[in-house]
Amino acid sequence: MRAWDILGIEPTDDVSTIKKAYSLKLRVHHPEDDPEGYQQLREAYDQAVKSAKKRIRQLAVLDQEETAVAEANANPVNSETSDSEIPPVYNEMHEEYEESADYNDIINKEFDASSPPSILRWIHVEDRPPDPATQLKVFLEEAEALYADFPSRIDADKWLDLLNSDIVWDATKQNIISAEMLDFLEKHYFLPRPIWRILETTFHLNDRALEDSSFAERYPKVHAYAIESPEFNLDYSPLLSAGDMDLEAYLRLRESGFASLSEGDLKTAIRIIEEALAMFAGDPDLLRLRFECYSQFKDARLALEACNDWLRIAGNNPEGYYFRARYLLEAGRPKGAMLDVERLLLLAPNENRTWSVLGKCQLKLGNLEQAREAFERILDRNAHDIEAGIYLADIRRQLKQHRKAPLRRRLKLASGYLLYRSLLPLVLIAAIHLLILTPYISPNGESPWYRLTHLSQLIEQINPADPIEIHTLKDFYNLPDNNTNTVKLKLEHTNFMGIYEVEMEAADGNPVIQYRSARNVQDSDVFTRATGYLSIGHLEDAAIIVIATGKQAQTMHNEGSIEMEGLFHPSLMQEMQVIVEDWKEKSEDAARHLNKHEIADIYVDSRLEPKAPPTDEYVKLRGADSILLLLIPLYILFLAEIRLTWRYIRFTGEGRKRGNSFEH
Repeated sequence: MRAWDILGIEPTDDVSTIKKAYSLKLRVHHPEDDPEGYQQLREAYDQAVKSAKKRIRQLAVLDQEETAVAEANANPVNSETSDSEIPPVYNEMHEEYEESADYNDIINKEFDASSPPSILRWIHVEDRPPDPATQLKVFLEEAEALYADFPSRIDADKWLDLLNSDIVWDATKQNIISAEMLDFLEKHYFLPRPIWRILETTFHLNDRALEDSSFAERYPKVHAYAIESPEFNLDYSPLLSAGDMDLEAYLRLRESGFASLSEGDLKTAIRIIEEALAMFAGDPDLLRLRFECYSQFKDARLALEACNDWLRIAGNNPEGYYFRARYLLEAGRPKGAMLDVERLLLLAPNENRTWSVLGKCQLKLGNLEQAREAFERILDRNAHDIEAGIYLADIRRQLKQHRKAPLRRRLKLASGYLLYRSLLPLVLIAAIHLLILTPYISPNGESPWYRLTHLSQLIEQINPADPIEIHTLKDFYNLPDNNTNTVKLKLEHTNFMGIYEVEMEAADGNPVIQYRSARNVQDSDVFTRATGYLSIGHLEDAAIIVIATGKQAQTMHNEGSIEMEGLFHPSLMQEMQVIVEDWKEKSEDAARHLNKHEIADIYVDSRLEPKAPPTDEYVKLRGADSILLLLIPLYILFLAEIRLTWRYIRFTGEGRKRGNSFEH
């Protein structure tokens, strides 16, 4: 029989041995960790116990037969005594005489009608079990007592012992005990998640909810805690140190605060949570709920304070360290954030969000190489991580520019050297530029000095026109027919489409603009070459394509809306149309982003600052074109001095050492 293999023992009639084996195996197949193994173990235990009891009865019958035959042979006169004259078997457990209820069935199966009538048919049996009503009453009283004692209430082993009662596993009483336990749990539902798992496995609560459409209505608490919302099951162990307080009142407050937070009623949630904290301030879950309230309120200061309180009680909590690092970064305290990041690296080194916040900290601290390594690690694990791709592209661009720039020491040396050798050319160049900007005689007769002292008025004349505000798709089509329409609009339901505008090199060596989908990006260098990020947003009932900067794309992806300015283009480019159609067909997120909105055949380029047409006044100020000829030799002389200065700095001992160390 397979049951003995599951229990790990040889076949035996000793019920106590079977129970000991079951208890040992129960530690291996815990209902919380291995529900299937636990179910098999329980079935094996029941089967083994039934087999042992059946064997005991059979052995008892055989023993009584042998005794009866021996007595009959020894005293033939008494062998004809009727069955009614034979005294009943003595039951040692209760010290009373009792007839076996199973006698007739056993005898009819084991012996036929031809058996000698003199064979005694009395067996030694165990107590007849109490009636079902008494069993049920005792079981429910034990459940009440277990729930009333809080340390026992949250002890899974105590519930396992209770649920191992025979009445729970009696198939004929399953419906009755399940119904009674559902009524009990509907009123006594403040239980830890592991115990709900045990109860669900024992009474098949999920199956009952699927079969009975009215289950959630009849047992809303059981449905919420065991089936629908497992997140309702907060930790109960910290309450062991709560001392003498009304635990049930506290748990009801905690439950109400969590429900209000889940429903978005933040003011009510904070009020209830603060009331519960006044009763007991040592519950990490309640402190986390308070942090989430202030976080959703967008109150960074209070959220950071709440996070500190949470971590003070919770200890080494990776989630708490992550959120506090984020808030410290937003508060401009990257060094403090790095302390939490270092703890995160020890507690959760394999989570991408750990490396994400590390990269952001290093970026804030100016450690571009370390930031690059952090985001590259994320992309090695998930090549389609949009945020990491955007950050990495920006970091690589900064590193590329930074390597081209001279060191601070070189800049100081170069500035002094240039001023020493090129002071006169610089003065002449500055003077000629003033003459170019200010004609000798202005249209209104102002002197050059007057125009110089009223430079702000000149700047106002050449500033670009204000952007045109767009509120509907129709506003786009009412714009003037030119290529310099600057627009200002707000898009909702925005997101990055995972499409990059990339500057590549054509076969003839000239740069060419291409559009690449993140799904098809194999070369990580594409992130560095990215010049734009195709994003999408809703304007009334239309979807608008936007070519955005990396920072704008990140804002659209994270916040879901954006206000922007950019150049309006009346039609999509052909290559852009192809990649957008491919995105609509193959992207899993396309339908969600579009939400039945049609993509308009226009787009906005928010990266460029459009050049406004020059005003008449500005054109007049450019009249002295002949003065430009004087700048040519001066610039040649100045550029020559720059070259000499660079060579001087580059090949000095200190400069060479710094240059080599930087390039490495």
